[in-house]
Amino acid sequence: MKNSHDARFTAKVTKTSSRKTEKKVYYDLRVRVPNAVVKKLGLKPGDYISVALRKAQWFDLLDWNEMQLTWSMLPESLKKRIRERQEIRLP
Repeated sequence: MKNSHDARFTAKVTKTSSRKTEKKVYYDLRVRVPNAVVKKLGLKPGDYISVALRKAQWFDLLDWNEMQLTWSMLPESLKKRIRERQEIRLP
């Protein structure tokens, strides 16, 4: 994470509605922002945020700090990918 204005988290996307125009279809999708992130960034209703998205991989959904034995069995190439994608400090 670059600074105190950045935060990473994994969230499930839900579809709230969709609408069509003559040439395009628009989807309204919702992502819930964790309270810890809201507090860290000092977000308030009406604030704008900049979002960079990527689809989560299976390993993004696990808490590797709670799975030290499993972590130790992973190949080094996968550990490197996980470290690059997650904000938590891993062994």
